Amino acid sequence: MSVLDPANLSGSAIGWPDVPVSAGRPVRRAGAVVVLGSQGALLYAAAKAKHLTAFQRSADVGVVSAGSIETGAASNGLTEGGVSSTESAFETSPDFGMTNDEQLRKAATELAYALKRSGNGTVTFSDMNGEPLNARHPFARILHQAGFIPVPQGMRLY
Repeated sequence: MSVLDPANLSGSAIGWPDVPVSAGRPVRRAGAVVVLGSQGALLYAAAKAKHLTAFQRSADVGVVSAGSIETGAASNGLTEGGVSSTESAFETSPDFGMTNDEQLRKAATELAYALKRSGNGTVTFSDMNGEPLNARHPFARILHQAGFIPVPQGMRLY
């Protein structure tokens, strides 16, 4: 949903979740989109600025840090090269038994749907949590499965 939507309390009544140090702080601006889950904001997309942010989850709610995706931590099911681990190294979140990787996949799919529905044409994201978003980035595979195409500038949705 749009970050300016009255139903989105993130950034106004409720503070934004923690973001990785290298990522910029999300703001409520026209054109930005946030993907919400049962635990709050999962993804923030500033389409005009070409930035994508995955929010970190605190350990006290039992969810793996979404910010660890750029490091390729095994806790979210990715190895250093961004290839899915064959072992069951997933940690489960308290909501419906979904793994963090499944949550991010669903969030990326919802992001693609919301951006296509807005009708603004093509959208390109050049970085994820402050790291360049190229074909070697672990989250690029998840975005590709959601409909994004790798391009030299990052990941593009047509």
